[in-house]
Amino acid sequence: MCPCSADNVHYDISPTPTVHLRRWTPGRWCAIGTVSGLSGDTKLIGIDFRVQDGRLYGVGELGGVYTVDTATATATKVSQLTTAPSGTNFGVDFNPASDRLRVINDTGQNLALRLQG
Repeated sequence: MCPCSADNVHYDISPTPTVHLRRWTPGRWCAIGTVSGLSGDTKLIGIDFRVQDGRLYGVGELGGVYTVDTATATATKVSQLTTAPSGTNFGVDFNPASDRLRVINDTGQNLALRLQG
């Protein structure tokens, strides 16, 4: 359990071969744990919160879409992109107006997905 306060928290995935979820509170990073539960994917390429349900989502390198538990770093697959992302640098973002997940990368791909629910 991370001893950091939950106020003003920012989450990221560490850039290592083993994906770790961590959060930033003013002044320090707190490790939450190694992301587990990926199905088919071996790492997450990006994460973002979805305004509509307040949950943290991650996208795997083969296009799996996951919810990620912010207390345990456990991923649960909820969808799959129809095209796997390519490239090495990614941007993952939810558009709150259209409620679509957008994945862009350095090869020019621009993928969008509407999640159910």
